[in-house]
Amino acid sequence: SEGARFPPPQYSERFVDVLQGNECGVVLVGDALHAFPPDLGQGVNAGLEDIMKLRESLRRHGHDLANALPDFERNRRPDVKSLVRLMQVSHPLQYKQYKYLALLFQLKFIAQFLISKVSFGLIYRPPFLEVMNAEFTYSEILRRVERNCKRYQLGGYALGAASGLFFALRGRWLAS
Repeated sequence: SEGARFPPPQYSERFVDVLQGNECGVVLVGDALHAFPPDLGQGVNAGLEDIMKLRESLRRHGHDLANALPDFERNRRPDVKSLVRLMQVSHPLQYKQYKYLALLFQLKFIAQFLISKVSFGLIYRPPFLEVMNAEFTYSEILRRVERNCKRYQLGGYALGAASGLFFALRGRWLAS
């Protein structure tokens, strides 16, 4: 048996609607709003956070649905989009469906974790570990992932330039 295959992480672009003269409305939260495979460990957390943010919007607008629900959607959308993107990039391989890619992903995870320990804050921990830290929003964690990517890219360019310079100088030294 190869195991189940889940659809990719996804979310609903529109998740509130105010009905009947602003006196009732519909709000998607939890798995109805954002869905990803169950083993990623963020479904319940994200659903509870949806409820807390909805409560904040309702309180901020005195339970006026016409203003509270669009406010909830406007304020929650960036984190929902970030969470789904994080699940796409930090957990791309489920249930070892692709043996060698899963191994490569695990090696990348270990390398990033070790580099984050010795880089004096220049490289952040893998996103899988960051989502467990309640002090960061999903949007902040995604920004950290993007900064890591830029720093890895700059490091690769620097390493390439240093290697080119080394071999150029070595060639001159050997020729003389």
